[in-house]
Amino acid sequence: IIFIFYSFNIFISCVGDPEILDMDYDTIALNGVDNSGEYLLYNSNTDIMYSEAVAIKLILSDTSDGYSLLNNVKDLFSFQKANATSLPDPYYLPVNSVESIAIYTLLDINETILAGDQVNSNIYYVFKNDGNHLYNDADPIDYFNSKEHYLSRSVVLILNTAVDNDAAQFRIDVTFEDGTVFSETTNLFTIIPSEI
Repeated sequence: IIFIFYSFNIFISCVGDPEILDMDYDTIALNGVDNSGEYLLYNSNTDIMYSEAVAIKLILSDTSDGYSLLNNVKDLFSFQKANATSLPDPYYLPVNSVESIAIYTLLDINETILAGDQVNSNIYYVFKNDGNHLYNDADPIDYFNSKEHYLSRSVVLILNTAVDNDAAQFRIDVTFEDGTVFSETTNLFTIIPSEI
């Protein structure tokens, strides 16, 4: 029994914890998402949407290909634990956290939501790894600031009110803790009446 216990402990100790590397968002992208069917098509890209199915994917990425390596040079010259198994994928943690996300409509949505209005209170969120669950009280900022296995994070923003217009367009401002602001405008979306 002692032999089995020690063998198990040796095996467990050979599997290291995932490394946490720094990353820094340097790119923002927006695209329309097909939300017209029974399920949201998270990886779709469209500029034609039904009036009751307007959805935008917000993507923040680190495209520097080496930010983590350059900022962790000490790791190049240090000894690492030897592992009997393959190393787990590293986590990436943003060094410059997202402070706020502001979503504005650039065209009138209806008689009460007009061009220039902030529409954050009219947005549901869908997170990539969370199926098709809608959240109106979730905080996408926590998600963008979390450690993940990827150098990019995305969330779909779903407008929770119908667009009474034949077009829609939005601007999203992402403000970081150091004061940097990424601002991006969606394509002009063609809006067609939702099927009854």
